[in-house]
Amino acid sequence: MSRLKEIGVTKDRLKISLRIFEDLEKDKVVTFWSKYLKVPEKSFLSINIIHGKKKGKLRYGMCRVRVSKGAEYFKLIMSMIDLIRSR
Repeated sequence: MSRLKEIGVTKDRLKISLRIFEDLEKDKVVTFWSKYLKVPEKSFLSINIIHGKKKGKLRYGMCRVRVSKGAEYFKLIMSMIDLIRSR
C-alpha cells in the first residue's frame, strides 16, 4: 500500500475485497487486513465466503486491492519497469 501512496494513489480510489473459507472467522480476517493495509474496516467492498475446505489454504484468506480508474497508474508503473529493464 505504501508504494501505491508513493505514486499518488489515494485511499478513496482503492477497491478492496476479500475471499475467505467458511471456517475462518470473518471478523478476525477483516481486522487483520484492516490493520495490515492501514485502512478502516468499512473500506472492504465485498467479502466472498468459499464453502468447503481446501488443503493449504491461506490463514487470512485472499485480499484483492484494485485502483479505480487506475490506467494512469498502470502506465506509470509499466514505464518504470521498462526503464529499469533498459539499464
